[in-house]
Amino acid sequence: MKYWLLLMFLLGCQAAAACNPAPPRPPILEGYRYDAMAAGALLRDADAVVGARLQLRIDTMLGPGEAPDQAGYVFEVIEGWKAVLPRRLTLSGVWVDCALPLETGQVFLLYLAGERLLHAVPAETLDFELDLLGDPAWFYDAGGRLVQDEAD
Repeated sequence: MKYWLLLMFLLGCQAAAACNPAPPRPPILEGYRYDAMAAGALLRDADAVVGARLQLRIDTMLGPGEAPDQAGYVFEVIEGWKAVLPRRLTLSGVWVDCALPLETGQVFLLYLAGERLLHAVPAETLDFELDLLGDPAWFYDAGGRLVQDEAD
């Protein structure tokens, strides 16, 4: 009995996942590979699409212990299509796929529905996406100011 309690305690103290090995996926990507058709569907479903650089990972401690209870990622938004987002974007680790290269400085194309990540594409693997998106509707300049077309 004493070992059972120790095992349960140790299992309860494991570190929170910084990412999700099986994150929630939009229906278009369930059983279907990501390609231009899927990207078009994601673009229709997304509130915003942004190019963003991973700045840091945040580990949140909700209670006593050495392991974080939750993890999140902070991105610096560079440019975007559709809705304008703040310069800093924080995503919960539950939406972030562990298969992504999550190194600081890595740039991604992020399809977002509110604060939920629909899909992320590392910049070095972009292919048809920029042709599908066209020119950005807005971007942040070197001084951090939002620049967008006056008609928007």
